[in-house]
Amino acid sequence: MNCVRLLFCFYNFLFLVVGGIVLGLGVWFAVDVNADGVLKELLSKVGEKDVDTSNDIVQMIRQASFVLIAFGGFIFLLSFLGYCGTIKESRFLLGFYSFLLTLILILEVVSVILIFLVYGPQIEEETKKILKENLISRYGEQNETKLTSMIDKFMIKNACCGIYNGKDFKESRIVASMGDQVPESCCKEPWKSNCTKKPTDENSNTNTGCYERIKNELVTDTGKLSALIVGVVICILQLVGIVFACWIYKEAKYSFE
Repeated sequence: MNCVRLLFCFYNFLFLVVGGIVLGLGVWFAVDVNADGVLKELLSKVGEKDVDTSNDIVQMIRQASFVLIAFGGFIFLLSFLGYCGTIKESRFLLGFYSFLLTLILILEVVSVILIFLVYGPQIEEETKKILKENLISRYGEQNETKLTSMIDKFMIKNACCGIYNGKDFKESRIVASMGDQVPESCCKEPWKSNCTKKPTDENSNTNTGCYERIKNELVTDTGKLSALIVGVVICILQLVGIVFACWIYKEAKYSFE
């Protein structure tokens, strides 16, 4: 029994450290203005040389700092609960810990089923609509030069146009004000044809939407496999935590009281 308690203490201690690190990083990103420079330097070392892309990544990380704080704080508190419950031989803390961990596991499984099996197509369609709304409202605006440049580079690199297709830009105030149907980044050879005003399959990528390209960039086969492995490992770790906590809880009834 002492061996099980020792293993469970070590198990919770590891997650206690991980939660503390995530929490600390979140707080650092949120409050330290020098964090941006450190992140940009790290990105340059791993191969990201484009300044605009690095700035966008840093901005996303900074915006996600409060998510990191919440996630890290929850892991820290949950692990602390299990650690103290084992050290103090408290059936109440162990029972509460088991309940929370079981509830989290159930919510994770239900979420995966709902997202990927039940509401997958609806979520994908809503994602397209949100991306399109952002595209037509922000593309070409004076205060959105970085975003506009990033969109242009992506469309040129991936030979695509708009989210659904080039017709998305008909609702863009900036593109319409220039008398164009699509921006030059949708053209195959903008210097040789009048494709911005009369886009066709021959002179532009107007009928090829960028959503699938974006999806393929973000969700690769390797990424899917990695996500599956990570998900399975997380579930196994949670199950191990639940089994250990319940075992110690059961023995505590006879050995600790």
